Amino acid sequence: MPHENDHLQPQLKSFQMPANLVAVEFGELNVQQSIAECHVQFTIAMEPQGRFAEGWRTGLALDASASMKRAYGRKVEARVDPELLTSYIKQGRLRSSIEDGEPIRKIQHDAFVEMQERGYEISYTENILQPLVQNFAAYLAGSLDRTGKTSLIYWGCGEGDGVQALGEFDAASCQELAIAGPATFQLGKTTQLLPAIAHFTNQNPINQNPINQYSQAQRGIYVFLTDGRIDDLEQVKNYTKELALEMAVGKRNYVKLVLIGIGNDVDRYQLQELDDFDTGLDIDIWDYKVANEMSNLSQIFAEVINENEIIAENGAIYDDIGTCVKSYSNGLPAKVDFVMRYDSQWFELEVANQRIRQSVVLDKAIAPLAKKNLFDFEVQAAALIEQQNIDQQNIQLNQSPIQNLWWRWLAALLIGSAFIGTAIAFGILIKRSDDNKLQNQAMPNQTMPSVIKESELKPKPILIDKNENKPDKSIPNLSNSSTNSDNNSNNINKNLSKNISDISRKIAASNSINFLNQKKTSDRNISPSILPIVNPDVEAIVFFPSDETQLMSGEESKIDDFWMKIQKRKGIIQVSGHADKTGDYAYNLDLSQSRANEVVRLLRDRGLNNNYKVTFEALSWLHPLRKNSTVTDNAFNRRVVIQFEAQR
Repeated sequence: MPHENDHLQPQLKSFQMPANLVAVEFGELNVQQSIAECHVQFTIAMEPQGRFAEGWRTGLALDASASMKRAYGRKVEARVDPELLTSYIKQGRLRSSIEDGEPIRKIQHDAFVEMQERGYEISYTENILQPLVQNFAAYLAGSLDRTGKTSLIYWGCGEGDGVQALGEFDAASCQELAIAGPATFQLGKTTQLLPAIAHFTNQNPINQNPINQYSQAQRGIYVFLTDGRIDDLEQVKNYTKELALEMAVGKRNYVKLVLIGIGNDVDRYQLQELDDFDTGLDIDIWDYKVANEMSNLSQIFAEVINENEIIAENGAIYDDIGTCVKSYSNGLPAKVDFVMRYDSQWFELEVANQRIRQSVVLDKAIAPLAKKNLFDFEVQAAALIEQQNIDQQNIQLNQSPIQNLWWRWLAALLIGSAFIGTAIAFGILIKRSDDNKLQNQAMPNQTMPSVIKESELKPKPILIDKNENKPDKSIPNLSNSSTNSDNNSNNINKNLSKNISDISRKIAASNSINFLNQKKTSDRNISPSILPIVNPDVEAIVFFPSDETQLMSGEESKIDDFWMKIQKRKGIIQVSGHADKTGDYAYNLDLSQSRANEVVRLLRDRGLNNNYKVTFEALSWLHPLRKNSTVTDNAFNRRVVIQFEAQR
């Protein structure tokens, strides 16, 4: 029965000894110290033997989040004066932010070239993943996997939940791999491990789905290379419990998951938290190692053993004062568990007429990694720019109250005049209609006046000259459409015409300014789109990488195909630019506009001429092709739609 004060005792966590401090004969060594005793568990270093060595499937998963940029050799290192970088930030040529806990700096190409011209030493980090992946993949494929191949994937891509499968490789083809990060995704903004686990384990073997060979394998071991920064740790723990339960009741075959810490900045705290995670069952799914502490690759099997396997006829454990703390007279198992004095500095395993000494590290605490921040000068420069923007807004808001009041009165007067003029115009038209009816009734034999079409009553569209910003003089003057009337009617018509003409000129000038603020194009017959093409004769959709205005690889062939189909035909081409919902509306509006402009440029390169009227529109994320915000859906929404309608 538990003691009533047991809940007051501290919860002790075991400490896994670093592999480089463990004797080569041992696999994993865990130490747990209390006030009264030191509890030690270790395994014998050996690969799976006999029946336990058969039926394995393997996989190697590479963390592709932003915090791994250095490990892929993609991080630029340069010693540059903070004053120069501050000036770049103020000029908008350098942007700094924190992604996936890692400081990320994006610099414009011209600024980068300028730094090189000034003589600053610029280099890329070493790609430490390339040799590690080649060695791990070759070992898994050549020494363990029943098919002679191992599966490779990138995980943590895009928004952090993306997975890109590279394929399956044997021991020879592994040596030809180029490891530089995912090709179809950006490095992830967060690190989510669960999608990578599910890639190997999401199919139940009872389902007998032949597509998923991993779930049908008798045993599976999947290795995840990472820096240890995991953002969905709680979800991973819950999924681990589900895996353990399914294995316990026989619904799933044996699975072992191994985390390998990469680099000199590994977050051991989270790695060990998963390694020590208690599923509530006698099933241990997770293990972890740090790559630069591993003396040989077989250490990934530190806990992948048959605990009951006997590796020697007998053995014994002695503490640092020579006391035998445990004896195995009926055979030494592959996993050893014993207790010795709490302040013991080492122990020895006596087996096969030799003694193997192992030191014990006590009171070793592993703390989470400190949060990384931008440099002080970057934070200060960003704060200064933000303050300048706020000051500018305040200046605009704090203009002279008299000036603001004058503009408000003027706007109110113009709007009021417009409403009054419109009401008077309708009144005059109604009166004339009634007069015409009475006149027709009085003279039945007279020829009926021609019917006035609705289009003749409406003013024609205002045409804006790009150079002069003046309204076209073809706008009809409403006063000229009047028939002879009394003097009062003529005066009213003249005033009405003047008011509407003034308002029209202001609207025309405003439209001209808005139109000219759009990205200019040299082709005069390219204009903003008015109506969509409902039934296009030819249509193509091209896709773009995230936050880019250049087409994805292979998409330009669609434009070639589109152009071949519309050559020597006259008609309208409509180009619609779209973006995904990452970021605010205004930014994505500019981005979708730039994408539409890029497609128009490519069409010009292929011979676009005056036989075609080109219309374009930028729609930001208002018209998604797919409604959800997954990585795949976002990829479909980053697009430009090109439609052609022939003139009939």
